Amino acid sequence: MAREHRRQVVSTKGKANRLYPRIFFSAEDGIVASFSPPGNENEQERLVARVMDVSEGGMGLTFNKKENGKVHKGDRLIVVKVEGESSLEKIGGTEVEVKWVMDHALLEHTAGFGCQFMNTDEGLRDLLREFVNLRLLEQEGQISSEGLLDFSDLL
Repeated sequence: MAREHRRQVVSTKGKANRLYPRIFFSAEDGIVASFSPPGNENEQERLVARVMDVSEGGMGLTFNKKENGKVHKGDRLIVVKVEGESSLEKIGGTEVEVKWVMDHALLEHTAGFGCQFMNTDEGLRDLLREFVNLRLLEQEGQISSEGLLDFSDLL
């Protein structure tokens, strides 16, 4: 029997360091983002990472250390594309700043980082807010996943 993968969402209640609610994805959801340094279109130098969470303000990601280069706090990157969730495809082309990196020696193959969306227009912020809010309602059982919209055509 196939295991159902459920997105998890946490609210901002009681979390002083969270500006926005976020939704979490499992690795099995298969949502992947690719990044490049600003002005560098070389596909061989792209960082490919699995999206683990998203909010109106940014994303949390993990990546394979052996297949990708290093990421450092303060790095500026461009989201080249997001695959696996059509409502997030509009993030492509957005500049992000790396806010934290988790790259411990005990984590042999995987590292993680969090990034903040930079210079996003109101339309993209609205799209992200609605995406997360609808997933929150789904998680709480207030709507079914069949009632969710695909936001990819709104921008």
